[in-house]
Amino acid sequence: MMSGLGGPGAGEGGEGEGGDGEGGGGAGASGPPLTAAQHYLYRMTLLGAAAALAAHVPRDVLGGELLSAVAGRADDAVPNVRFCVAKALERVAPLLAREAPLALERSVKPCLARLCEDGDADVRFFAGRAMAACDAAVAAATR
Repeated sequence: MMSGLGGPGAGEGGEGEGGDGEGGGGAGASGPPLTAAQHYLYRMTLLGAAAALAAHVPRDVLGGELLSAVAGRADDAVPNVRFCVAKALERVAPLLAREAPLALERSVKPCLARLCEDGDADVRFFAGRAMAACDAAVAAATR
């Protein structure tokens, strides 16, 4: 279902802010996965879309392909994409705490811990906020 989103390591190469936006591919198009889109604005938009879709996909997709696609952008060369990863993870944390708590502990928290140490202040801010949301979601789910 979400195989076009890519996953960890998707989009190696072509990571600059420039580009003509032709690398994203479309329905039925061949080429790199959508999260490897050459222009960073496409990658940011896709992260927001993935977070919005999270409540509407099956649990296995949420904790698997969707989470992999979002967390896979945590090492993006563009800081704005990295803080969009943190914001997306903040939005899916309550869902993961209820539906896929193991994925939250094994994938989301380590990813956010890395982002909390990022060289960009905005990335650290949003990652810290997302980590707090994860902790709150886990506490709420265990009540």
